Amino acid sequence: MLQSNSLSTVSDNHLPGAQTFPLMPKVLIARATLSELVGELQYTSKMPGPSWSIDAIHCITGQKLRAEVPTSPCAKCYAMKGNFCRGKVKDANRKRLHAWATVPNWAEAMASLIETSITFGDPFFRWFSSGDLQSVQMLRDIVQVCTLTPMIHHWLPTQERGFVTEFLALGGEFPVNLTLRVSASEIGGVTDPFLLSSVVSSRKLKRIWQQRIQRESTFRYFCPSSQQDGVCGTCRACWDQRIKTIVYLEH
Repeated sequence: MLQSNSLSTVSDNHLPGAQTFPLMPKVLIARATLSELVGELQYTSKMPGPSWSIDAIHCITGQKLRAEVPTSPCAKCYAMKGNFCRGKVKDANRKRLHAWATVPNWAEAMASLIETSITFGDPFFRWFSSGDLQSVQMLRDIVQVCTLTPMIHHWLPTQERGFVTEFLALGGEFPVNLTLRVSASEIGGVTDPFLLSSVVSSRKLKRIWQQRIQRESTFRYFCPSSQQDGVCGTCRACWDQRIKTIVYLEH
């Protein structure tokens, strides 16, 4: 079953007069113990909440796009430079991937860690601030985490459309609190007509995209972070399943 576009499935706290779902955290294990077990979550100034990542060198489709498609957003991947290349960041990413592959009951531990780390009243979580899905099994495990944390809104951007297609073909379903967006493989490229998606716009095409969005505002939304110091602020559009496609300005 594909993701529902029902208005009741997503928080509207970025819309005037709307309410955020309440969050009732369950502290099953001390946060420090959970972090030691599965790796610490990331906190960045841009995101409204924590996120989970692995090293971008492990991107399967992303590596091919970097090597073969110069017009791909992966060719200029933000996660292959700057802070992401620091030793401590790479070590933390390595630990998260190793934990996913080796820790029994990883999904239950991750669900508990996320619940104890989310800010009350703003329950938003991002998967893959760097890196991407490694297999259909990883997608299944993330879906289980989302199912175990029904009061938290999860966003998962991915280039691994093959894993997503296989997961759905095998009868997998996305819980209503998971917004999975398949990313266009080229800057300004075509997005999947059946799944929620995202696309990167070049700076030259920014005005064209903005004009297009004005005509089709129900289905597309231009990320405002480039006009507000690179942060989400009060915007939660990436988690909003009513928005078919999110358009980001290239880094």
